[in-house]
Amino acid sequence: MSKTGVSALLLSLVCSPLYVYAADYQQALEDAIQEDFSALDVRDCTNLQGLFGLANGTRSHYLLGKLTYSDNQIFGQAREEVLAFTQVSAESCLSSLEQYLDNTASTKGGRAYLADLVPSVEMNSPGILSHTSHQLWLQRDEYTYTAAEGLTLQDSAGKDLTAAELSVQELARIASTDTTRPVVFPGPIAGWNNDAYLAYDENGSDIHIFFQHNPFADRWNHMHWGHLVIDNQGRFTNHPIALEPRPEEGYFHNFSGSVTSFKIPDPEGSGRKVTAAFMTATGTGENGFDSFLAVPPTVMAISSDDNLDHWNTKRYTIHDGNVYKNKWDSINNEQIVNRYDMRDPILIERDGQHFLIVAGTAVPGRVGQGVIALLKPSNPDNWAEPWVYVGDMFRHPVAFEDGGPGILETPNLIQVGDKDILFFGAQRKASEGNLRGLNNNQGVQYFVGKFDPYTGKFTPDEYEGAKGYFEYGRSFYAINATQRENGGTFVGWILGHDARSDWNDRPRGWNGVTTFPRTISLVDGIPYTAPDERVANLRTNTLINKKAYKVSDTKLLPIKDRTFEVTATLDLSDADSMTMKVLADCRGNAGIPITFDGQTLSVGDEFIPLFKNRQTTVDVRILVDRSVIVVFANGKSLSKTVTPPKNTDNDKNAYNAYAAYNTYAHNVLLSTKGSHSYWRNLSVYHLGHY
Repeated sequence: MSKTGVSALLLSLVCSPLYVYAADYQQALEDAIQEDFSALDVRDCTNLQGLFGLANGTRSHYLLGKLTYSDNQIFGQAREEVLAFTQVSAESCLSSLEQYLDNTASTKGGRAYLADLVPSVEMNSPGILSHTSHQLWLQRDEYTYTAAEGLTLQDSAGKDLTAAELSVQELARIASTDTTRPVVFPGPIAGWNNDAYLAYDENGSDIHIFFQHNPFADRWNHMHWGHLVIDNQGRFTNHPIALEPRPEEGYFHNFSGSVTSFKIPDPEGSGRKVTAAFMTATGTGENGFDSFLAVPPTVMAISSDDNLDHWNTKRYTIHDGNVYKNKWDSINNEQIVNRYDMRDPILIERDGQHFLIVAGTAVPGRVGQGVIALLKPSNPDNWAEPWVYVGDMFRHPVAFEDGGPGILETPNLIQVGDKDILFFGAQRKASEGNLRGLNNNQGVQYFVGKFDPYTGKFTPDEYEGAKGYFEYGRSFYAINATQRENGGTFVGWILGHDARSDWNDRPRGWNGVTTFPRTISLVDGIPYTAPDERVANLRTNTLINKKAYKVSDTKLLPIKDRTFEVTATLDLSDADSMTMKVLADCRGNAGIPITFDGQTLSVGDEFIPLFKNRQTTVDVRILVDRSVIVVFANGKSLSKTVTPPKNTDNDKNAYNAYAAYNTYAHNVLLSTKGSHSYWRNLSVYHLGHY
C-alpha cells in the first residue's frame, strides 16, 4: 500500500497554506486516490458493495471547511471502482482490510481519511471490524484546531457549524436545479436528511423538527442535527444547523434522539428554564465513545433560546457504556449482563415522571431479541446528573431466529385514552430473512397495550389488531412522535435516491425528506393515522371539484402540477377495480398506478391491506410532491419515492418512459375494470410551495 497516496496528500494539505489552486488540488487528489487503489488489490475483497462506503470528502477537509462538491465526486468515482470488484473469499477480504487499515493509519492524514471510512464500514457491514485489530478514533487536535492555536471548544464548534452552513449553501445550488426534489414535504435546503424528531413550542402551534443531517454531501455521514419549523399554516422554514458532532470529545455523529416540548431547570443552576435535547453520541470504540454496535453514551444539550437556533456549547453525558453492564432489571426481576446496539433515547412523561426509552438488542450483532430499555434520572431536579437503567420495558415476543426484528429503533410511546401505542422501527439483515419494509429488512411496527409508570412495564393487548403496521411504504422509516391531547403527532423519514436507482448518475445535492406531520389516534382499538390538517392550508387552487365523477373506461385529467392533493371516495359498486395513475405523460403513459380492488390499495408494486372482506367504498387522500407520493386510506398510509429504473441496455424502454416525468408533463389517468366506477366527491388541489 502506497504511503504517498491519499494519506500523504491529506497530511500535506493539512500542513500547507490554504491557497492551493482548486484545479491543482483536484488533480492531485485524483492522482492520490488512483495511486492508493492501484496499490491495494481490491479484487481480494469480498462483498465490497456496502463495505467500502468510501468517504464523500475527507474528515480533514470537512473540519477545515474546504470540502467542495467536486471533492465528493472524486471520492464517489473511487468508490465505484472499488464496488466493481466482487466474488472472492471472505478471508482475503479481511486480510486486505486489515492491511489497508494498518497502512493508512500510519500517518495523520491517513487517519483523517479513515475517520470517514471507518464509520461507513461499521454502518454497512456491522461486526466486520471486530475481526480486525482496528477500532479507529481520530483526535481532532492531530490535524486541526490544536490547543496551540488557542481555540476554545466554543471556537471549534463554531468553525464546524460555519463550515457546515457554507457547505449546505454549495450543495443548495445543485439541489435547486433538480426538478425531482420535493418542495412541500419539509427537509433541509440541501444535503443528506434522515431520522427526524419533533417538538411543539410552548404555545402549541409551531412544530420544531430536528433531523439527522449531513451538510457536507448528499450521502450518509457526519451526522449533525438540522432544524426547521412548521407554522400553524403548514409552511416550513429552514433554520441554522443546530448541533454538531464532537470528535474532540469522542464522538463523530449525533445520532437520533428527542427534544423536550417543555422547559426544564438549567442544570448549571442559573435559575433559567431551558429546552433539552437527548441524542446518541457514537464514536468508534477506541480512545472515545463506543460504536453504535455497542453501547454509546446518551448526551444532553440545552438551549435557552426560544427559537432553538442557538445551543449551549457544553454537553452533558448522562450515561456511558456501563449503564447496562451487570445490572438488575427491576421490571423483569432478573440480572442482565449487558445490552447492545443501544441508541435513540426518546423522552416520555407519565404521571409526572419522566423516562427515556432506548432501543437495542439483548445480544451483539442485531440478532437475538429486540428490547426497549427504560431509564430514569437519578436526580429528577437535575437531568445533567447520571440517568439509571430501570429495566427492559418491552421485549419483542418474536426472536430474531424466528423471524423477528434484531433491533427496535426509534421507539415511541403515545397515550390515547386509557391505552398506549408503542411503535418502533423493526430491523433485521436482508440476508436473514424477510421483514416487511425497505429491502425486506425493516418496517415500522406497533403494539397497543398499557404502560405502567410505577413498574416500568409495557404489556401488549391480545385482541386482533393490537399489533401490526400502519405505514406500508418501503420508502418510509424512523418515526418520531410527541404526545398531544387524545393522541399524538408524528413525523418520519422518506428515503431519497441513495443507491436505489440511476438517480446516482449525477450530483443531486439533496437526499431524503421528512413527512408532513401526521396524527395518530385509536379507532376501534386500532391505530389510525392521517395527515395533520394544516396540510389543507397549503391548498392554493382547486383544480377539480366533482361530486360524482363517472369513469367507464379511461379519462385523462390534465393536471400538470408538480405538487397536488387528491381527496375522494372510491366506489366499486359496478367495477372490479379502479385506478388513478399519477405522474403520467400527456398520453397517460408511464406514471405510478394507485389501484383499489375492494381489499387492497396498491401504489406501484407496494400495497396497503385495507379489508379482510371485499368492500365497495373507501375514502382516500393522496399527496404528490414531485418524486414523493403518500397515500392515506382507512387509517393506514403508504409512502413511496419514485425513482427511475436502471439505465441499462435491457431496460431502455422503461428508463425512457420517465422522460415525461422528468420534464413534468404531469397528468392523472383514471381507469376502470368492470362496467364503471365512481370517484365521489373528487377534489384535486394545488399545494403551494413556500
